[in-house]
Amino acid sequence: MTGILLSTQLMAFSSPPYQPVDWSTSETPAEDAEYAVENKDMRLLGFALRGYHIPGVKAADRQLYIDKCGIRVLEGFGDVIRDETQASDMKRASAYAREYNAVIIAKCMPATP
Repeated sequence: MTGILLSTQLMAFSSPPYQPVDWSTSETPAEDAEYAVENKDMRLLGFALRGYHIPGVKAADRQLYIDKCGIRVLEGFGDVIRDETQASDMKRASAYAREYNAVIIAKCMPATP
């Protein structure tokens, strides 16, 4: 019984598992990116359109960044925009991802002097 009680007590003091921040409810992309880095999540935010689109990354460099940092696809977007609400949401998500990705890129792929 002591082992089970001790195990339960330890679980009560452990931190909750890391959960990526939801871009749609956050207005602090740079802080969210720092939180991700602290939790060893260096994935860039992107869209799965006809190919991957990563705000803040040139198309020619996209695969290099995906290979080095990884990608977390923002759900709910596609290559067909159906209405103004969806267009507005995609612009907001893209702006969030661009700022978020700038922080991640600085940590994942720091410039060499």
